[in-house]
Amino acid sequence: MNTNRGISLIELLIGASILTIVMVALVVVFQSFLVNSFTSVEKVQGALLAEEGIEAVKSIRDNDWGNLSDGTHYLTFSSDWSFTETPETIGIFSRTVLIEGAYRDVADDLASSGTSDPDTKKITVTVNWSAGTETIETYITNIHE
Repeated sequence: MNTNRGISLIELLIGASILTIVMVALVVVFQSFLVNSFTSVEKVQGALLAEEGIEAVKSIRDNDWGNLSDGTHYLTFSSDWSFTETPETIGIFSRTVLIEGAYRDVADDLASSGTSDPDTKKITVTVNWSAGTETIETYITNIHE
């Protein structure tokens, strides 16, 4: 009598098909992991550049409050931070600084409208790149007053 001691061609094809499906699934999962990893790195870099922008504006404030005029600005660093008219690009990122006047309500709290406060400015730093945007807003005051 003939007993099945070997692997038939059908069994071999089924095994190879299962192995191929598993390998393709692993490659797709790994590729997805890499894409998400690169996206996360860019998001962290964008957040750090936005925070650096806030710190740069504080440095400019510390040197001379008069340099904080309302409008859109770009940053440059030589021996200290300053504003420039040239759009700022850092690798794949672009950074803008928006300076706006601040307002106080009758309780002297910051508000979207009310009495203008000449010693407070609203600072918005926006970092853009092809895959996203990071924005930080804060208020700073004139420490020289």
